[in-house]
Amino acid sequence: MILAYFFFAALTSFFGSMQPGPVNLSVLHVCLQHQYKKALQIAVGGSVPELIYSFLALFFAHKLERYIIQLQAFASLVAGLFVVIGLIIFFIKPKQKVSEAKEVKSGFMTGFLVSIINPQLILFWIGIIAAMNLQHYDLVNAGFFSQAAFAIGTGVGAFFLHYLLIVLVKKYSASQTVHLIKSYGNKVIGAMLIFMGLVQFLIP
Repeated sequence: MILAYFFFAALTSFFGSMQPGPVNLSVLHVCLQHQYKKALQIAVGGSVPELIYSFLALFFAHKLERYIIQLQAFASLVAGLFVVIGLIIFFIKPKQKVSEAKEVKSGFMTGFLVSIINPQLILFWIGIIAAMNLQHYDLVNAGFFSQAAFAIGTGVGAFFLHYLLIVLVKKYSASQTVHLIKSYGNKVIGAMLIFMGLVQFLIP
């Protein structure tokens, strides 16, 4: 079960990090300058906040556990939002022009800082944990090792997405990689969100 928590968190984080964001653009910008080692450092730094925010989400989910009815209502709301947002993302027309990230001065700290300023990750992971609880996967009371595996999985999933960007840029180019993400990333993310939302409604 510990490994199941790890792989679930890794996959969720991988797909959730797929849309172009500050960390992704920073990685692409540095790769454009052929500084692949620095890009890898940014990828590592940008993945750490996922682990931090997932642990914080577990803490807040534990505090909310006494409000089980409200937590279940929140999970149902998140499921509905997953379906709605998934449909929007799936059918949205991707922009062809993507703004370039600002010049990167450092490696690990750059990735960490541009990722840590996104506290919405807490709400995202609280929603995921609440949805898991609704499906009788009680991560809040699963024990430290299961929770640690889950948190580590969130960081690993984000890192592998950023690492994949580096590999794609080496094979193609930064602009082609962004085009691939925007062309197919929306479809993958949208389908994943729709699937996760429907599972919450269809499986009691």
